[in-house]
Amino acid sequence: MIYKITFEIMQGAVFFHPFCVVEAQDIEHAKDRAMQVINSHPNNVKIKKEIVDVQEVSKEEYPSYIRIDEVMPWQPEKRNKGE
Repeated sequence: MIYKITFEIMQGAVFFHPFCVVEAQDIEHAKDRAMQVINSHPNNVKIKKEIVDVQEVSKEEYPSYIRIDEVMPWQPEKRNKGE
């Protein structure tokens, strides 16, 4: 199944609502995978975030979902040695 997981992130007085779309076995698995995805970037690990919505969606609606075998850790850009 494909799920759209929406987060609420508060920075100061501003609220953000990013989301990710993942393939998962069930809703709990989808929540775990979405948290892995958002935390895969080191800047996101320490921010205060909460899952506020979970929706089952179709592949046609979100064709660029993260497949069940595809959670990849964030990779920093490679820099030249001279930088």
